Amino acid sequence: MLNKDDQIFLEQYLSYFKLISESTGDLLGGVLSLDYKILYKSAFSKHIGASDNEVMEHLKKPEIIALQAKAIEKRILVKYLLMGQLENGKSSFLILSYAPIINPNTNNIVALYCGNKVVETLNIWFILSKCYTKGIATMDEFEYQIKLTAREKQVVFLFLLNLDSNTIAEIISKIENKKISKNAIDQVFTAQLIPKFSVFGRKALYEKLTELGYYRFVPNNVLQKGFCIEITDYTILDQND
Repeated sequence: MLNKDDQIFLEQYLSYFKLISESTGDLLGGVLSLDYKILYKSAFSKHIGASDNEVMEHLKKPEIIALQAKAIEKRILVKYLLMGQLENGKSSFLILSYAPIINPNTNNIVALYCGNKVVETLNIWFILSKCYTKGIATMDEFEYQIKLTAREKQVVFLFLLNLDSNTIAEIISKIENKKISKNAIDQVFTAQLIPKFSVFGRKALYEKLTELGYYRFVPNNVLQKGFCIEITDYTILDQND
């Protein structure tokens, strides 16, 4: 329960936030109460094709509540990468962030700011690489110069993250919820990719794939709607900087 001074500050904050958001469109985000209820939401969700129900369902997820709680408890900016599916069937990546709103007069946290930003594929490549080695561009619209099967797209994407056959097999097994062996992945390389790209060996294949630009795109059958990883400690490149 906020005290009177904090309540007055929050009401003023919401008033200014709404004014700036609706008049300039610069504040594309929202404000959550300390019990994670929406106090204000900008038009950002409509901009990316998300319904109010989808926004509410996302905010209720335990892993998202945990990130919100982390921002409040540690008084820090928390960021995460989310893959969403738009109404037109295309996939896109968003960076969402939570930051505590602090009343400077009392030093109390009065609410939680939620920011949103659509990111380009080139900006998230390093993020995905860190995620996979530890453990999206509209997806799959890349005009592959040499056409790939669904399995080849998976293998190429993970191979370009410098992963070996065993790791690739483990990741695809998790994605598809069935056992994929290392030998099966080796066969994709030796019987399919290496002959298809007319190269000798994996080193030459890597160089050819890089030369042709295959590293810039993420296939739909690698990541699924709702894919979410925390990126609080990551550096995000912005092409507008």
